[in-house]
Amino acid sequence: MYGQAALLMGWLASNALSLLALWPAQLPALLFEQPRHRTRLAALVQAAVFLPLMFASLYAILSVLDGDHLTIPVALLFVYLLLVLQAGYMRAINRRQ
Repeated sequence: MYGQAALLMGWLASNALSLLALWPAQLPALLFEQPRHRTRLAALVQAAVFLPLMFASLYAILSVLDGDHLTIPVALLFVYLLLVLQAGYMRAINRRQ
């Protein structure tokens, strides 16, 4: 029973953090949008998104290799959401310049 409560609270906390992270992003944006000029803010955003993106991609690959068919779409969804978050920030940075 504690596992279900932990998952529910983790889901709520994850959604709250995602909404806070999406607040300054400008969506819709091209998925692999790059900044027009290399700035410190753009490098910071790319560095901050890289680590979770790497872990989510690794988790997706390991889920495919393990054969866990229910986890594969969830892992790929997290990869997609991180790419969308980065694209929204890059669009916001491009509009600011």
